[in-house]
Amino acid sequence: MLSLPGYSYADHYLRTHDHVLPSFIRPNRRDVADYFAAYPTAVGIEDSVFNLTNIKHVSRDPMGFLIGSHNIRCKHLVLATGTSSFNIAPPPLLQPLATLRSGLGSCEAPLLVIGSGFTAADVIISTPPQQNVLHLFKWAPDIRPSPLRGCHQSAYPEYAAIYRRMKLAAIKGACDGNVKLPLLRRKPNPFFSEQDLGQRYEGMPNAEIMDLALDKEEANVIIRLDDGSLVERRVSGLAYVVGLRGSLSYLDPDLLAEVLGPKGGRLLAPGHSTRMVSGSSLREKAETDLEVAPKLFIIGSLTGDSLIRFAYGGCVYAASKIMGSSKPTNQLSPVNGEEKGASIGTNLKDVLEMTPINRLDEYSKIGVVGSPHIDLHLDRSILDRPMYMEHKDTHRWRSSVDRGDGLIASCGI
Repeated sequence: MLSLPGYSYADHYLRTHDHVLPSFIRPNRRDVADYFAAYPTAVGIEDSVFNLTNIKHVSRDPMGFLIGSHNIRCKHLVLATGTSSFNIAPPPLLQPLATLRSGLGSCEAPLLVIGSGFTAADVIISTPPQQNVLHLFKWAPDIRPSPLRGCHQSAYPEYAAIYRRMKLAAIKGACDGNVKLPLLRRKPNPFFSEQDLGQRYEGMPNAEIMDLALDKEEANVIIRLDDGSLVERRVSGLAYVVGLRGSLSYLDPDLLAEVLGPKGGRLLAPGHSTRMVSGSSLREKAETDLEVAPKLFIIGSLTGDSLIRFAYGGCVYAASKIMGSSKPTNQLSPVNGEEKGASIGTNLKDVLEMTPINRLDEYSKIGVVGSPHIDLHLDRSILDRPMYMEHKDTHRWRSSVDRGDGLIASCGI
């Protein structure tokens, strides 16, 4: 679990619920957001964290960078604004539904959720237990499957449950009959009940809204199903979550050009602003180096990847570079993986072929604190995973974690 140092999510859960966090439970998005909101005060850094602050006119100056809107200068800049700041706006036909204040209508009138990804699933998971849900989503598993498809029941039970309901709705629409889910023989999740979801969930794959009419705090919508038939439903609100975009509008044009590089014009995602970015906008640069411009780093989803090595490793890499902990004479070239300076006899290609344990050892020998991230193209599903094998290296890895040594403990920088 991605807890922060000094005040873990388990501590927060105990403090807010008056009992210990259950084992093997994945909190929902709202619970995690509450934890992050409480964290600065809990560890005493609230005077260094500024929320709801809009910055503008960030530019490069001779001393480093200038935050023009606040007249703040700094030597290094880390961009962590992500690619999820703005929802893609609904089309004009659906915009009247955005005026509905969800929750004022009856719970019998479902919340209309449009989308097939993680954000749509988060909305459904976070709805009150008494709120019905009408879910419209794209279903083309052979062409463009939902990202929820890769969520295993054991690791992501809530997302897997939503995908099962989507799949069941698609099967029902295809065979025009009653289809039941097989019984799950797993430990129940106190945060989320799939059985309860099935009683208040209606899925419509590849459906399209043809017309709507507002009626007080609710609306009547005409929906064309995948088979061409029309149905009418009454809804109490809309969650249009077909995609998210980030924005780099706070950067001045010259600095934005540095960040995006020569392909910047083609990398910008369609949106309301010419400075909107998606997960693919900076992915190619992040695979080379997270320092996308001199003394300017990107972390988080701006890298185009939200895997653990970017969530933790990106922070450690940026912090190590800023603090000067890298050894400049033994660094790898972020472009081709070859050595600079000292001749150690190990290049990145050789390192990547090692087991994870030996790879960490080799990184430390050649002075690399974080991987240069040029191996993202590899299909890790076909690679062996010796980390899970019981051998002396694995025990050495575990003992180092218990002592607080190494890369993982450094995440608190």
